[in-house]
Amino acid sequence: MVSLRETDSTQIGRPAAGVVLIEGDRVLLVKHGPKAATKTGMIGIPGGRVRPSETTQEAAKREFKEETGLTLKGLREYPHNIYRKSVERGFGQKLYEIIVFIADEYEGELKKTEETEPIWVKIPALEKRRKLLPSVTEIITDVLKYNKQ
Repeated sequence: MVSLRETDSTQIGRPAAGVVLIEGDRVLLVKHGPKAATKTGMIGIPGGRVRPSETTQEAAKREFKEETGLTLKGLREYPHNIYRKSVERGFGQKLYEIIVFIADEYEGELKKTEETEPIWVKIPALEKRRKLLPSVTEIITDVLKYNKQ
C-alpha cells in the first residue's frame, strides 16, 4: 500500500505523519504560527514527526490532537499515501517524507495553540491559497479520489 513520490534523496530524517479530515466540501488544515518549526503563515495538513517510540498511526493521532485539539476515533490508509517534498523551514529548505492517513470520526472542539491554528478550508478554494505547503493540494486530491472508490 506504500509508494513514494518525488524520491531521490538520502537526506531525509525521521518521517512525519499527517491526517486529512474532510467534512462535506471542506478540509481541516492548520495555519502555522511563530512557534512552529514550519515558516509562519504556511498552511498544511495536521501532522508532525514520528517519535522513535511510536508507530506512524500513533504519531498521526498525537500530532492531530496537539495541532487541532480534536481526538481521532480511527484512521485509514490509502494507496500511495507517502509523499516526499522540499519545504521551507525557519532555517532553510528541508526534504521531508510524510505518511498520510484519512480520519473519519473525531470528538472535541478546535483549539488554537502558539504553533498552529486549525482552520476549515473549502476544497474548491484550495488552489487560491497562496501559502499552502507542498503536496497539500495533491494529498487532498488523492484522498478525494480514494474516497470515491
